[in-house]
Amino acid sequence: MDDRQVPTNVHQWVISRATDRICTRRCDYRKGMQRRRGQSDPFLNNRRPQWLVVSTVGGEIVLSVELLPPGTNLVETFLKAVHHHRSEGWVIENDPTYPCVFVHKNDERRMLTICHVDPAGAPLRHFSPWQN
Repeated sequence: MDDRQVPTNVHQWVISRATDRICTRRCDYRKGMQRRRGQSDPFLNNRRPQWLVVSTVGGEIVLSVELLPPGTNLVETFLKAVHHHRSEGWVIENDPTYPCVFVHKNDERRMLTICHVDPAGAPLRHFSPWQN
């Protein structure tokens, strides 16, 4: 054992050992959080083309696709699409602070998003445990 005294109750001893591992000195931790790699603002202009996609929720049916060439003001373009839907009577469900907004009107629900991958291209491959 170590130089500490073992309590007579085994339960207390186990708890003291566990909290000793959890409660370490503050100097053992790094100061502050690490910055993540990559863009922090999704509306930053990119050197590659992007697409403004309007689809049904779930993405089964794509209603419109607009190619946005490099250098396009993404915030302005996205807000124009949101305001266009609002003027047609669509209810905006969330704030357009991120380039993905859900809208609904009657029984139809749509998703407006800025996509970095060509929606007309091949579907993205992903792992599914239910498919061979």
